Amino acid sequence: MTGQEYEERCARRLRRCGFGRVTLTKGSGDQGVDILARRKGERYAIQCKYYARPVGNRAVQEAFAGAKYYGCDRAVVLTNSTFTAAAEELADSTGVLLWEGDDLPYPPCRSLLIRWMGILIAIAAGVTLTVLHLLARPSPVETACLAALITGGLLSALESGLFGLDLAACLCWLTAAALARFDLPLAWLLPPHAALWPLIPFGASLLRGLRLYLLYRAGRREDLAEDPEEDPEEEA
Repeated sequence: MTGQEYEERCARRLRRCGFGRVTLTKGSGDQGVDILARRKGERYAIQCKYYARPVGNRAVQEAFAGAKYYGCDRAVVLTNSTFTAAAEELADSTGVLLWEGDDLPYPPCRSLLIRWMGILIAIAAGVTLTVLHLLARPSPVETACLAALITGGLLSALESGLFGLDLAACLCWLTAAALARFDLPLAWLLPPHAALWPLIPFGASLLRGLRLYLLYRAGRREDLAEDPEEDPEEEA
């Protein structure tokens, strides 16, 4: 795994643990910060170190300086390895957070349940569609309904903190529910009230999408409220 791949992996894990507006900085001139993120109104400057040995205090110094440069509230060094005693001592005095062994001090968001639910629904709908084609010729409505379930499941499985994916998944679930209502034979393939059960993932995706939108709006308001003179791009 390269350093860039490790940074992308860390960014995905941050999104799953409730961080919003997770962005990777430029490879050059990043001022010792690889990822910028927000969580509960605080801005995080995160340096990622993919090492086979303990990380020293230089990384702590760079993260501390980079957080000041980007105007962040928290400076973090995230590594798959551990930290030297000198790095831990310096972090205690500067307030830099040290996350070792790829261990984030936050549990994964409940949105992961939506992700696995989407995977299971996509698999079940795919198997059902395959069986229908083997045993009989499915009607256009049955095919469209199951295709909508597969598409919605895949969109949920690809969940990465993007509001657009959840919105698209919601439309797929709603389409499947509407199509199931107009094709009664689907009732023996799906649980009772086939027209209603796709509304469960629809509601879950809708609530999560709304949460992501509110987080985006909150972060956007914070950006607009900041003094432009404090923008690191302006200072540079």
